[in-house]
Amino acid sequence: MGVFIRIDVDKPYGHKNLLAKVLSKINENFFTVVFPKIYLRGLGNLITYLNEQEIQANVYFRNCTIPNSKLKELLKKGNHSIGFHAENTKNKEGFTQELNTFKRKIGVPITHFTKHGSGQLKLGKNHYPVYEPEKYLKWAKEMNLLYRFGNSTLEQEIVKDKDFISEMFWGESWYRKTTFNSIDTFVEASKKNDYVFLIHPSNYETHASVEKEFNYFIQQLKDTNIAIKTL
Repeated sequence: MGVFIRIDVDKPYGHKNLLAKVLSKINENFFTVVFPKIYLRGLGNLITYLNEQEIQANVYFRNCTIPNSKLKELLKKGNHSIGFHAENTKNKEGFTQELNTFKRKIGVPITHFTKHGSGQLKLGKNHYPVYEPEKYLKWAKEMNLLYRFGNSTLEQEIVKDKDFISEMFWGESWYRKTTFNSIDTFVEASKKNDYVFLIHPSNYETHASVEKEFNYFIQQLKDTNIAIKTL
């Protein structure tokens, strides 16, 4: 048993300050990189740390957060698994078109995807907010893709399906449920079942508490020899 580390790369420039928030919103809607020096800076910091720890992750990109050549080298060096973070999921045609655009932009084989957002908010011009996991599982089967990770919040120590992990443990404490909200509890549970740990680079960059707790989590995984899994 073990842990899948899932990284959702949502914000092109993060949200550490007002400039970053404005640039992220522009890029989310128009896919225009205008300040390359700070583009995906939070992801670079996070992947550099994971590489130093020799830990692999499953990293999901939107079309507005395609990694540049420097980041691609970091991801390749760490042997991370790259996937697609889908936004336009209203129907299969829209999903396929968006996926094909993503494959063309990123230039590496893509075999797995996740859904952007959990159904509550519209998070960009191209985002269809409704969360419909049964539909994505059907598309995955039809298109020979993997849809392994759902977007529900982990509330208790239960795994319903070994091929689809519907729930995840958030790296950001404010998203967690009170019934399952401790890193130590999560690590202990991972000795018996496979779980998903989700973190967003923009929050790792912005909030010292997120960085500190994630680094503690990684050290706990190493100390307990829990398996780190990638797709």
